[in-house]
Amino acid sequence: MTTVTVEPMPEWCRKVSPRLRPAHPPVFPDGEPTPQDRELALELWRALDVESRRWYTYDGTARTFAGLPLTAEDIAGLSGT
Repeated sequence: MTTVTVEPMPEWCRKVSPRLRPAHPPVFPDGEPTPQDRELALELWRALDVESRRWYTYDGTARTFAGLPLTAEDIAGLSGT
């Protein structure tokens, strides 16, 4: 099992325009995650506030969680609908 790092966006980062924000920290800093690591990361991601979840996404998808499809509820939350 690798380390799984999913954390809320820092307050200073929230003050920066979304276009100019730095990338989120690596979710799996120790290397290639197992399927269980990805599932844990997805559950932690779902527990974050919406703005932090958006920080971990790209084009409305969470590439970090490749192979684990986002639900319609996940996508709706990201788009603000």
